[in-house]
Amino acid sequence: MSDATSGYVPARAEQLPCRKGNSILVDGYNLSVPAVAAAARYNAPVTLDDSPGVRDRLRQSRDVIVAKMNAGKSVYGVSTGYGGSGEYEYRHE
Repeated sequence: MSDATSGYVPARAEQLPCRKGNSILVDGYNLSVPAVAAAARYNAPVTLDDSPGVRDRLRQSRDVIVAKMNAGKSVYGVSTGYGGSGEYEYRHE
């Protein structure tokens, strides 16, 4: 297998359970590019881990973004666009 395709077979193998309806668990640690591709390509269900630790980290992350927005700071992808439109700023009311 060439270097260019060495990751292809494991990535496809990771997608197989998702093609059969298995859920992709988002816990803040294990999300992979093949799992995101499986959700997009095969409509695999995505589940947010509901454990207290995940909820606390999610709340903390949200609090940081809200504080920055309230302070009038620019937050990439929240108050700006993505990629080529990242230079444009949007104000949320």
